[in-house]
Amino acid sequence: MQMTCRDRNRIAIQSTLWRLHARHPQYSVLTGDYPTVGDHKEAKPVYDLDSVEVMQLVQGLNNGRDFMGNKLDGATQFTIGAAVTPEADPLGPMLAKFEVKVKAGAQFFQTQAIYHPEQFASFMKAVRPFKVKVLAGILVLRNAKMADS
Repeated sequence: MQMTCRDRNRIAIQSTLWRLHARHPQYSVLTGDYPTVGDHKEAKPVYDLDSVEVMQLVQGLNNGRDFMGNKLDGATQFTIGAAVTPEADPLGPMLAKFEVKVKAGAQFFQTQAIYHPEQFASFMKAVRPFKVKVLAGILVLRNAKMADS
């Protein structure tokens, strides 16, 4: 299950997470692409919280606290995931963000599509000390036009 920060404010994100925790304990938090990238180009983004802030919210829910620190009757048990782009150029800022996300509670990462295995291998060598799982993104090309872009 994935949630983007683009679509909801903090109250809606917290409410949605609380309702879904029984069904979807593994949750990936993504900032989300700007709406102009998708098929609803006129939509207004929310971006009240970024992905790191949502991970912090989820950690709080897992510890029985809401986003404001209020004690809850119970706690969630989410496994927190995040996105990463191993082929970013330069890679340094992405590695810094990776570390911030780990500190915010990310337990696994899902990558963008991998096109250059040698770059991915270098990325994996750099993040290995963090002891988190990395799921390599694989994109199936449906046609020649996709391969050209």
